[in-house]
Amino acid sequence: MKSPSNQQFAFTTTFNGISNKILSLLVVSPPKDIPDIQFEKKAVKAIWDTGATHTCISTKLANSLHLTPISKRETKTANGDRLADVYLVDLLLPNNVQVNNIQVTGVELLDEVDALVGMDIISNGDFAISNFEGRTAFSFRTPSVSKTDFVKKIEKKNIEKQNRMSKQDKRMKRKQAGISRKKNRKKNKRNK
Repeated sequence: MKSPSNQQFAFTTTFNGISNKILSLLVVSPPKDIPDIQFEKKAVKAIWDTGATHTCISTKLANSLHLTPISKRETKTANGDRLADVYLVDLLLPNNVQVNNIQVTGVELLDEVDALVGMDIISNGDFAISNFEGRTAFSFRTPSVSKTDFVKKIEKKNIEKQNRMSKQDKRMKRKQAGISRKKNRKKNKRNK
């Protein structure tokens, strides 16, 4: 995965409602570094799949771009194992996240998508999915810049909440103690 001047790149895609598919657009283009491979670049819809080892394109897309396979790869799919063609391409993800000279496997994909982004790309960055307020959003950044640990974040928030409650309890106890002292003084004055 390559980004100009080693900058960080990121994008977020938000869906209307909860989505059971993580989708984005990407552009498939000829590898810049290999002038022998030429075809018209094309923007396609991609599904992101953490269960896929390799990034794939549909055989339909490979055929429409007239891609020439560079090798073959044993591929395991829901329909069983098979030997599949491998192509060399550049991919442009949203927000100028560039993946150069990536080997993609040609497979049969769902009709609505022409690419599947696998762990060979996802593992080069940070990938997060949230479903806050009933809307799915997914975000990807590269290179990875920090560890995301929801447990630590929750523990920190819980400790902060306990500290706030503890401070409120202490204020309440001081207030109650002050009220008790006032009552005792009044009572003592009456008894004198």
